[in-house]
Amino acid sequence: MLCCAIACMKRVWPLIAALVFLSACIQTPTAEEILTKLYERYEEAESYKAKIQEVSDNHVSYINVAFKKPDRMRIEYLPENTVSVFNGSAVKICSGNGSKTITLNRVVDFYYGHFLEMLKSYEVTLVGEEKVVVNNESKECYVLAAKDGGKGEVEIEKVWVVKGEWYPAKIQLRVSFPENNTVTLHFVSMELDATLSDSLFEPCDL
Repeated sequence: MLCCAIACMKRVWPLIAALVFLSACIQTPTAEEILTKLYERYEEAESYKAKIQEVSDNHVSYINVAFKKPDRMRIEYLPENTVSVFNGSAVKICSGNGSKTITLNRVVDFYYGHFLEMLKSYEVTLVGEEKVVVNNESKECYVLAAKDGGKGEVEIEKVWVVKGEWYPAKIQLRVSFPENNTVTLHFVSMELDATLSDSLFEPCDL
């Protein structure tokens, strides 16, 4: 019996050693690698829709965003019941007080693509991992700390990136105007490559 046990262990130990070696080889990605995946996934997506919880000084509000490349966007601010619709060259803003149209030179994706573009000029480091609830699921996320020297009125401080899916679950901002304040954008729901009707981007009329 002892001889059988020894023979069995001789067969098992190489397997255990191989597993330990493979575990050591599977390393956590660097901040640069995570950012690359984040940028690539955004470039691949033709559209997205999200519900964003905005927390600032214990004040909580919600924003529904729909974006379709290259320049169609709809933003609904709750509970203010204000809607902004971008059609590529102008934005129409509608609220309970009426509506107005503003001509724009360029439309950008304010809540996703814009912050990714900002990160390109930041020093970014991986500081840990946390779970964040998105789409009613607890998602494993990499936590990135960002620093750019503190010159802008809006600065990114942290970004939580969903593992394997490569989109932001949360973005923490430092807003210095009109006063210093921390704002957290939590993507409560997110759907990349969402099917979005063109009617979503027609001029609003509340």
